[in-house]
This record gives sequence, structure tokens and C-alpha cells, in this order.
Amino acid sequence: MVDQDRLTVWAAGLNSDDGFSAMLDMMSALTDRLSDLYTNHSSLEAAVMVLEELTGWSALIIDDEGHRVGGLVTSEHPHPEVLAMIDSIRPVDIDGWLCLSIPSADRYVLCVDAPGGLNDPVRVMVLGEIVALTAFELRIQEAVLQERLRLWGDLAEEILAGADRRRITAHAKALGHELEAPHRVGLIADGRIGLSVEQVRCALRRANVDALVAPWEQNIAVVLDGAADTDHILEALDHVVPGGRPWMGVSTVKAEGFDLTDALAEASVAVSFGRAARDSRTINYSDLGVFRLFSPDGRWTQLEDFVKEMLGPLMDYDLAHGTELVQTLDAYLRRDGSLNQLADDLLIHRSTLVYRLRRIRDLLDIDIDDSHLRLDLSLAARAVEVLKVTSGEAA
Repeated sequence: MVDQDRLTVWAAGLNSDDGFSAMLDMMSALTDRLSDLYTNHSSLEAAVMVLEELTGWSALIIDDEGHRVGGLVTSEHPHPEVLAMIDSIRPVDIDGWLCLSIPSADRYVLCVDAPGGLNDPVRVMVLGEIVALTAFELRIQEAVLQERLRLWGDLAEEILAGADRRRITAHAKALGHELEAPHRVGLIADGRIGLSVEQVRCALRRANVDALVAPWEQNIAVVLDGAADTDHILEALDHVVPGGRPWMGVSTVKAEGFDLTDALAEASVAVSFGRAARDSRTINYSDLGVFRLFSPDGRWTQLEDFVKEMLGPLMDYDLAHGTELVQTLDAYLRRDGSLNQLADDLLIHRSTLVYRLRRIRDLLDIDIDDSHLRLDLSLAARAVEVLKVTSGEAA
């Protein structure tokens, strides 16, 4: 129900010599009512509720993507592209709606279904005061959130660095973060666009994933719940950073989250695979198989030595002649079938395939069908692509 009596008093006061007192009374009443509603409602919901109580105007609040974040108006509202251009501190009439930007870190626009509303100065003044008070509350909330995020980042760094358990326990308790549950570590990287902590946090909110976030060397570390959907996080990042193609190296699940130094080492190995993973942008350490033995620290020196030992002559020949003998050997070892089918898969003639296999045997001076050598050759051939991506060099 509209508080018509209060509006009448304010209108009379604003039109008298004691307008300043009427303004103070309006601000005090709005502040008290909004504060009451903040207990059980968000600041945006409270703004709409108070506006409707005092003016009778139906209203809703829209974010920068056109989503309704407050209010229950069901009629068609102004197009988000129009709202995106509103920066005015005064109400703007758009198709019978009064639209006013709410200054805050996130972009919101309050839309009021108020036909002829600009002709009602008292209600317009109430609208302006509600927007100002809501903007102030949002800035306070943003400051509190930023401090909390900073503390969460500090906690993440302590966990990843293996700080004193008592210190981590006290810090986690103060922040209300449960460390006794299973945890794992993800390292997020992007080869073209440098990601920021804020972008990752935004993606986590979008994906509805609760995680600690901190920068770690050239990547962004996230301390995750053991069951968190990492693919969903990467999909959310695609929306936050259009044009990028981030990937994530993920550790195995640890029983608790007090010391995740081992998990961080695993994630470092996994993320170093980068785009070598063809099927998924999430590279799980548990899926790396024997490759884990070659890179206990995220470096691939031992694997490079092994590949050169097994395939050095082929790699040199391909580099000098522009051929694809390593790729041919990899395909041959991966496939158990006819040469005709393999030639079709490689888009070459069968005689070309036979020639390449003979050349491979001559250069390596071994029997590539020897069961004792086949596993080593297959591993080395697959590792060439891994090294090509992880080292940033052409093999």
C-alpha cells in the first residue's frame, strides 16, 4: 500500500520554506526502511520494495546483460542495449519507463513503470534518493567483498605454499572456509590472453563454484572442492574472456586442504601439457599415465632426452626435408589394421606409406615391429607433440 500521507507531508515540506527539513526527513525514513529490509533481502530487492511502498510504482532492476536482478514486474521492459547507454544521474523516460543508472562497480539500471512519472516531482525525488542510498550500500558491500577476496587469496597462497598448519587453520576458521573436506588444485592458463584473478573469480561466480583463488607464477591457481566441475569453470571463463581458450591442469583429490603443495606440483605437471590435450581443455594429472614419471616438477628435460634417444634421426630428417615420418610412425603404432586403411587415414597412397615405413626402419636402424621396442617407440612418438606444445618450439 502506498504511504500517501508521508508523500503529502514531504510534498508540502519541499514546497515550503522548510524544504531542507523535509529532505532530511525523507532521507532518514528511506534509510531506516532500507536498513530494515537488508536483514532479509538484497540491497537491490530492498530498493524496489521501498520504491513500491512509497510511490506505488512497479519497478525492476536489470544488470548489464539484461537479466532481472530485482523486482517482479512481468511486462516487457526496455531493451538491454538501450539500458547499456544510460549513465545519467537523472531519470530518463524510455517508452513510458523511468530508467536510472545505479552507480556501482557492477552496472545496474532501475526501471520504473511510471506513466507520466516525470510530472510527479515528489515521487521522482524519492526515486533519486533510493538510487543514491542503494549505490552507497553497493559500494560498501563491494569494499567488504574486495577485502574478503584479498583474505581468501592470502589463504590460498598459504595453503599452496604449505604454511604452518595452525596458522592456516586459524585463517580458514576466520573466513568460514572448511579445510577438512577433500580438495584439489587447478592451475588455469591461457596461451594468448593473460588471465587475471578478477576474471577467474567472475567465472567462478558465474559457474556457481566456491573456490579460493590466487595468482601462481604465470597461471591462476584455484583451490577447489574435490567434486567441482572444472569443465563448467572453463565454459564460464569463455563468457568472461571472449576469444580466449584457457585450459586447466588439475591435481588428484587430496583428503584435506591444509597442505596442498603436492597437489600444486601435480597441477603444474598437468597444466604444462597445454593444448597438447586434444579431447578436453581439462588436463587431469591422473590421466597422464606414464608421462607423470618424466616431469615431477613440471619440466620435461628427461622426456626430451628420451625422445631424442628414440627418434632423433627421424626428427632431424623431418626438419631437414619437410617430411612427416614421426607422424607416420605415431599413426602406424597407434593403429592395428591394414596398411590400406592406414594410408587412407593419412590421406596418402599405399605405396607412399610403404616407402615411409621403410625409410623409418632405415633411419632408426631397428625393427619397429619388435614387441620390446614398440612401447618405447609409441611413447616417444606421442611425446613429440607434448614437447612441441610445452616447450613452445617446433619439434
